[in-house]
Amino acid sequence: MTKEEFNEKVLEMLPECRSYLKQECERLFKCGGVDTDSYDDNYILPKITLAVALINLSDQYTPLLKSHWKTMKNLRHF
Repeated sequence: MTKEEFNEKVLEMLPECRSYLKQECERLFKCGGVDTDSYDDNYILPKITLAVALINLSDQYTPLLKSHWKTMKNLRHF
């Protein structure tokens, strides 16, 4: 895969990721799993919620083949 092909594929996936993250953050905010009134008007609750949404999103993009997991594990070192 060339760098251009790689960049094109990543850019194709970003709008879907953004849409998913927005919807997932809204779902998590409304789910009742956290007392939203106990958080101040700062970035703490949005960061917590976004972090969980990113984890949930990563589950959708994680490859099924264990050989690809090895590549992912390696990339986490950089």
